[in-house]
Amino acid sequence: MVSWKDELEFKLKSYIDDLPKVSHSETKHLLTNEIKELKLFLTAANEEINRVKSVKED
Repeated sequence: MVSWKDELEFKLKSYIDDLPKVSHSETKHLLTNEIKELKLFLTAANEEINRVKSVKED
């Protein structure tokens, strides 16, 4: 079974791989924004996971 984190990381990788193939500037801009948002979301989710883990260990 694939986790939500794996799915988002795959989606992020796909967007990054597709970015050079996009020629329309508006589409490229939207894709770039989506990549930024996914990176921020994954970073925040990892920080929260680590915070919860550290609280449980204490």
